[in-house]
Amino acid sequence: MRPGQSVVHAWGVNGTNLPAFRGTVRSRTAASGSDTVTVTALDGAERLCTPAQLPSPSIGGTTQRFIASTTWCADHLLRNAGFHSCPPPRSDCLLYASLHGGELPNIGSLFFLNNHEGWTDSRVPWSSGLQTSTSSGVETAGSWAPRTRISSWLSGGLWMEVWADNQGSTAGGRAVTIEPFWVGYNESGADRVTFTVDFVAGTARFGVGTGSASWSFPQLQSQSGRWHLAGHVAFDSTHGRPTVTPYLTAPDGTLLTATPSTFASQALVSGSLASVGLRAAGLRLEALQPAKMPARPTGDAITQRGRWVRSAYLDKPICPLQTIPRVTGTTWEVLTEIASATLSTLELREDGTVRWRNPTRFASVPATTDLTVTSARDIAALTITDEIDACRNQVKAPWESWQGMEMDGEAGSYIDTTVRTLAAGANVPRARGGPGIGLRPDQHTDAGRGTARSCTNSRPRLGSKAGPRPPGSADCSATRAPSRPRCSETSRSCPIRASNWATSYASSTAPALRSTPRPGWSASALPRPNRGSPRR
Repeated sequence: MRPGQSVVHAWGVNGTNLPAFRGTVRSRTAASGSDTVTVTALDGAERLCTPAQLPSPSIGGTTQRFIASTTWCADHLLRNAGFHSCPPPRSDCLLYASLHGGELPNIGSLFFLNNHEGWTDSRVPWSSGLQTSTSSGVETAGSWAPRTRISSWLSGGLWMEVWADNQGSTAGGRAVTIEPFWVGYNESGADRVTFTVDFVAGTARFGVGTGSASWSFPQLQSQSGRWHLAGHVAFDSTHGRPTVTPYLTAPDGTLLTATPSTFASQALVSGSLASVGLRAAGLRLEALQPAKMPARPTGDAITQRGRWVRSAYLDKPICPLQTIPRVTGTTWEVLTEIASATLSTLELREDGTVRWRNPTRFASVPATTDLTVTSARDIAALTITDEIDACRNQVKAPWESWQGMEMDGEAGSYIDTTVRTLAAGANVPRARGGPGIGLRPDQHTDAGRGTARSCTNSRPRLGSKAGPRPPGSADCSATRAPSRPRCSETSRSCPIRASNWATSYASSTAPALRSTPRPGWSASALPRPNRGSPRR
């Protein structure tokens, strides 16, 4: 075992292999030849340590369109790291649109894509595809700008291809057209080449200007499944006359081609490739790309068979994006961020492949348990802690000055055993005529007048000595109602706060106040004790 080699650590239960560790050996250490070898390896994420890059969308018009999805972003990042979910871009690729949940191309720029029916992972060529229009007479139309604008006469040739699936296609035109558009230098004109494959008619057709060339392939009508549709256009460097050749690979692997056809009287304008258009209906499309290719391909080069290995699998795109977020960090960090934000998962499997799973995998609970595994181990220590937030009510009772307040009768004490709840910041209504708030049980207040009666021979004042009553005064006589304390010159109400209530109940010698509430007043509107100078 040497550094750089691939290592797999497999394990499983009940005779089944579970997802294993697969990575690259980083180092190996051992003290002697008979010592245990310690191997350090990095898992499959090592291929995702490259800087993350996502394209910046460049579209015209409104941006309130779903031009991509989180699945599209994950697929783009994985492709850049070497994990391919469909045939990759060729070496001289001019434009590459995976169509894996997004209108944006992976290479190039988007002009528009209209009248499509979303994205699906059912009956697609590889992983996920564009569902074109299934309505009669309606076509899905799109246009993209290539990254490199090759010339028409001097480029040598153009290769254009797309993967399509026609399973279950019964509605719409069931045809696909790729249209490279050429613009002449100095605005000297424009030309386009159309390459159309019609599954209803069973034909493949090239069109240049007013000329056309068509071939019949009955397999287009009889076979359903994954089709590779490609065409090659070679240019005459002297006059720009194109020579076209179709290359169709059927689901059974049969290559359908024909003798090249040259348009002798339809020379293309001398210019550059400005855009690549796409029109289709009734099909699911994937991996659209034109590439610079002077010579016609042969053998496996037509479909890139054997030149790439599928190592990424995608779920159906369900999280659309109106723009591509700016990302920083490694590919692994960005994929982790996307998965966390969308509750998705990225699985690194033991066979070296990855799987992007949507949160829909958690939508239903399995009906039966596949396998129940119980593990036993000794616990050396167990610590249990319990943390709660302390909750308490805090009542503040500020100091109050009761000087200058008159009273009738002797100062007595009254123990109140009633439990009252003082809510935070709230007033507690209390009738003044009952026990508490400075009145003894043998004292009461006349309703309406507030005159306090007392069976005493003394009439002390708060803060002064209690002296004998003047001669001639009778016991148990009604005393006059005193004037209200100086709470406010302009307001009739002096609300007593919860803190004042607490002061009244806490005092064991609270005298009876001679403040007279007006009829209709509540206890919460009783006058507040005078905070001014003592009355002399």
